[in-house]
Amino acid sequence: MTATAPAPATAPTRGARPLAGTGTLLRFALRRDRVLIPVWVAVNALMVLSMPNTLKALYGTAAERADLMRQMATNTSLRAMVGPVFGDSPGALTAWRVGVYAGALAAVTSLLVVLRHTRDEEESGRQELVSSAMVGRRAPLTAALLAAVVADAVVALLITVGLAGQGVAAVAKGPPGARPAFLHISQPTRKAGTTMAASSWKKNTTAP
Repeated sequence: MTATAPAPATAPTRGARPLAGTGTLLRFALRRDRVLIPVWVAVNALMVLSMPNTLKALYGTAAERADLMRQMATNTSLRAMVGPVFGDSPGALTAWRVGVYAGALAAVTSLLVVLRHTRDEEESGRQELVSSAMVGRRAPLTAALLAAVVADAVVALLITVGLAGQGVAAVAKGPPGARPAFLHISQPTRKAGTTMAASSWKKNTTAP
């Protein structure tokens, strides 16, 4: 009677844990962007937080703000360039003046962060080196997206706290169905970002 040797243990494949190593890659991404992200966060937050005082100096009374709304309502060309005004409060005017620019800056910077840690890594060959270790197939893309989310969350937190400290309402009230101008640009931006992320996710999933 011959004894059979036990089958050798097989090492776990990367496909079994598609998100393995995401935390490590996220910390590495935040460390690489320790200059880019703080500078962008500071610029975006200061741009928004400096606007209430500027608007109060230009339109200090409720009558002046109401007159501005009447001008915007009657001037279609100006409304087409800067967007409609949904309220005469300092918070509504702040969202009207810098909401689009802050949202566009956040979208562009988030896109650059994701590209820096996905496409640039692939072109430089570092992605192949990282993938040879115990790293999940979806971990690099997930870590890059989380890095952008962390930066956006810090910006949102700073703006919210800063506006609250100045006594400015962060969300303007308006007629039913009305939305601040920056929401109109954020929706296609989110759609484009979701489409790009989904295509990259599918590519990584179906890769051999």
